[in-house]
Amino acid sequence: MSVTMPAFLALLFCFCLPDGNNYREGLVPKTILVEHTEQNIMLSDVFVLSGFTLMETGRKYPLRGMNKILFEDENLYILDNGTDFQNIWVVDEKTGRFTGRIGEQGSTPDAYEGLNDIVLHDGRIACSVAAKMSVVHYDKTGNATGTMKTGIFGEELEYMPGDRLVVYNEYNATPVSGNYHLLFYDRKGNLTKKAFPYAAKQDGNGFAFTGSISNSNGTVWFNPPFSDTVYEITSAGRTIPRFVYDFGSSAIPATLREEKLSGWDTHDYAYVNENFISLGRFVLFGYFSNRRIKLGVFDEFTGKFLAFQDAERDHLYELLQLGDIFPKDNHTFALVLRPSRIEYLKQHYIDDLESVGKVYPKLAEAIWSMDSGSNPLILYLSFLPGASIGDQ
Repeated sequence: MSVTMPAFLALLFCFCLPDGNNYREGLVPKTILVEHTEQNIMLSDVFVLSGFTLMETGRKYPLRGMNKILFEDENLYILDNGTDFQNIWVVDEKTGRFTGRIGEQGSTPDAYEGLNDIVLHDGRIACSVAAKMSVVHYDKTGNATGTMKTGIFGEELEYMPGDRLVVYNEYNATPVSGNYHLLFYDRKGNLTKKAFPYAAKQDGNGFAFTGSISNSNGTVWFNPPFSDTVYEITSAGRTIPRFVYDFGSSAIPATLREEKLSGWDTHDYAYVNENFISLGRFVLFGYFSNRRIKLGVFDEFTGKFLAFQDAERDHLYELLQLGDIFPKDNHTFALVLRPSRIEYLKQHYIDDLESVGKVYPKLAEAIWSMDSGSNPLILYLSFLPGASIGDQ
């Protein structure tokens, strides 16, 4: 067989390329210098408001918390499990009206009890139900369509390619999980792999503030409790370190990380919370530092970090200082402004709200229409074209 020179060169190029998995596993993780924030940047240099949802308020819809928001087909699927009363609400994105509820709390076979997490998958809502140690599926009208027994409590879950499921066990070992954080299941519910072991002495803790798995930018991410490293979970179930937070002198000591921790043990240190989103070249995340919850953004291209609190004041500054963040799509994230935060801004930052009104009059009108009994306001923000954090 004869091979032409162009074909030979093409073959040689292919053989010289690194293997996909090995190449990704050989990536050097990006270091985020949290104590070295960029200066002289306004949040409006980075973000633009693309919309908002002002949710209807009334006794019929007592929304107690927004622990997770999923977005699909102009609907919001809201996990409200912050109290003993657990619900999955469906809200119209444009009008803010409550249009339905997925399933219901209870002890019947089709109900959930101990609802930990929800994800959208294959046109259904998958729910991690601790009381059943199972994943229960519902269609979008709220009807139960099936149950997959996992044998673990399952703090959080995400689907991988091929209908494979990864479930996060924080520190609640069962005979099935053992002392492992990550459990992988095939589409039939068979346990196929355990990953990321932890020490037996750490078992029995649960934080609901640090430690999580999440999905953004087409990737499943994992951050162990009180860890400074965020890992990518590959389709093969490997965990690859992708981002390392450098908190400097505020970092939790390595010896302390090995112990059974509580929030009080780490109160004087800095660490990442459950809020982590990757959008294109940027990473958004929440973190605890100086006994406060903060937000920040990291630019993978420049390697620079901006703490929201250290940005120059502008019309977005006070709006974006505090709130849970969730990915909306590959370009947009949602930030939840709770009524208590809105009331605080009205009392202490009237001038800032007036500056909001000059740029986004409809948003300002919505803010002034709210009171302490209102449901949260959800802002949608995107990165400005050409935005960057610092210079390369």
